Amino acid sequence: MVVEGMLGSIRSLIALFRVHRWRHARDFSNVRTWGRAEELFACGRLDRIFLWPPELGGKDLPSNICFVPRKAARLKTLVDGTVMAHMREGRICRYTALPEYKGGSFIPARIVIKAWKSDKQASTSIIEIW
Repeated sequence: MVVEGMLGSIRSLIALFRVHRWRHARDFSNVRTWGRAEELFACGRLDRIFLWPPELGGKDLPSNICFVPRKAARLKTLVDGTVMAHMREGRICRYTALPEYKGGSFIPARIVIKAWKSDKQASTSIIEIW
């Protein structure tokens, strides 16, 4: 997994996760259904995350849920925490988290997170999953 961009406070983690991405990336092309993803979640091989965090009003609905490896889930939590802190400070007022998929896989290949203030340039984080 790789995180690129987003708000200087997580840049020091980039190298750590870049090593993980290239040495241990797993192919999720065979996970093609919600049921299979839930099986992998139940046995601890995947985590369940919210694209739009509950703290920002995200709902527990299938359209707001992704299944990802644990390290990707931790990175998403870290990025979301950083974004929420900047929102509280008034430096950010808009947020998106969009999954990108490969083939027919139900597991995103990456999640692109953007945060910005109305008239400011967006900060982007990309969590590479596989």
